[in-house]
Amino acid sequence: MAFTLISVSCLDCAGCSLQIEDKVCVIRGPRPKRAPIGAVPLIRGLYCINPSSLVNPPIHHANAANTPMSINELHHRLGHLNFRTLYEMVSKGVIIRITLKKSSEAEFCSACIQGKAHRKAFPKESETTYTVYGDKIVVNLWGPVQVNSLGGHPYYQLYHDMFTHEDHIDFLKQKSEAFKRYLKYEAWVKVQHNAVIKCLGSDSGGEYISKEFTDHLE
Repeated sequence: MAFTLISVSCLDCAGCSLQIEDKVCVIRGPRPKRAPIGAVPLIRGLYCINPSSLVNPPIHHANAANTPMSINELHHRLGHLNFRTLYEMVSKGVIIRITLKKSSEAEFCSACIQGKAHRKAFPKESETTYTVYGDKIVVNLWGPVQVNSLGGHPYYQLYHDMFTHEDHIDFLKQKSEAFKRYLKYEAWVKVQHNAVIKCLGSDSGGEYISKEFTDHLE
């Protein structure tokens, strides 16, 4: 930008003094001389330094150059602001000492796509509709429990049908029984509901991703 904001805390730490009166901030140097450094006017609610406000400004200082630049370069320098907003800021004089090249046109900015892209939130509940028993069965194995069941089983395997929301439970003494128990449940579905399991969902526990289990599902 073509000006620099005043940091009161930095000036105070440097030993300078400030006097604000009639919308002008007068800055003086450290003691004992307290020599005037500058008189900074209030601009749009901020006290901003420009070269004309300094008394005997240093030779080596950086000012905004009135050099033509492309809209894309300005877009990058000002934190990827909207292109239309940048055009209006330059044309209305909000940004001074910047001249846009006449042949400058907005280009695709990959950084904006990556940084500003929105991701849709996960739905609170599934919108999939199941029409028959076995369209999808969700299975989960839980355990070991602190207190075994009456039959001495520390694990149980739960099957949940997404169409009827019917639950079926098998009790296991070892996790390695998961596949054998599933085969029995699969047969039970065929006999009791005259249906086949089309989709089996799980939490990808080790008991469900063995080669034996995977080969059977395929």
